[in-house]
Amino acid sequence: MSSQILRKLPEFSVVILCYHAGEYARIFVAEVIENIRRLNVDYELVLVANYWEGSQDKTPQIARELQRDNPFIKAVTLPKKGMMGWDMISGLNASGGSVIAVIDGDGQMPAEDLVRVYKKLKEEKLDFVKTYRTKREDGFYRIFISLAYNLIFRILFPGLPVRDANSKPKIFTREVLEKMRLTSFDWFADAEMIIKVRRFRLKIGEIPTIFKKIDIRPSYVKAEAIWEFVRNLVRARLNEFGARRRKG
Repeated sequence: MSSQILRKLPEFSVVILCYHAGEYARIFVAEVIENIRRLNVDYELVLVANYWEGSQDKTPQIARELQRDNPFIKAVTLPKKGMMGWDMISGLNASGGSVIAVIDGDGQMPAEDLVRVYKKLKEEKLDFVKTYRTKREDGFYRIFISLAYNLIFRILFPGLPVRDANSKPKIFTREVLEKMRLTSFDWFADAEMIIKVRRFRLKIGEIPTIFKKIDIRPSYVKAEAIWEFVRNLVRARLNEFGARRRKG
């Protein structure tokens, strides 16, 4: 019974977005475990390996194998009904920890950052902590998109001390997750988190990180992504204005 409780109610849940990570998922999971063991807390890993129907992606099978071999791993392998945001929400729904982190499983974000954000959250008694990328190794195109997006984000949502809205890992308490009530099924999920952190005046912190070049697959961020981001940001800002007017 005690082992079952441990699995259901860990201190720290790490949601790893493994879409199309393939065999690299094994490497990254091993790195995550090696790092978070240093925290000496009860933990679980939630591997999100959702897939499109008809896909030849082997990641769901790999995630289930990792779950079979490790009692502290949960595999979420569902037919996809949305993009990154849908995967993130399905992983968060499967998590049981009082503190939850979300990180991509493609190796661009260092596994050791999970330790750093956890310690900052706890030591400074914050609600929400994330990284910001001081160096990027993924090329000028991605750097340009990120700079433009974050500039527009700061213009539309001023007053929030966030340098890099989309950077992960992001870490927060269970109470914050329940308050945010995330709904974005697309690439806007990261920004939705930050907007709601601002709306609820939560205590937020950031730490610097290095964003590595991806080697296992091509980038999923296409040229049209920035227009999708901008449309969603404008829509979110208009929704905030509307909510304030109704309260007034």
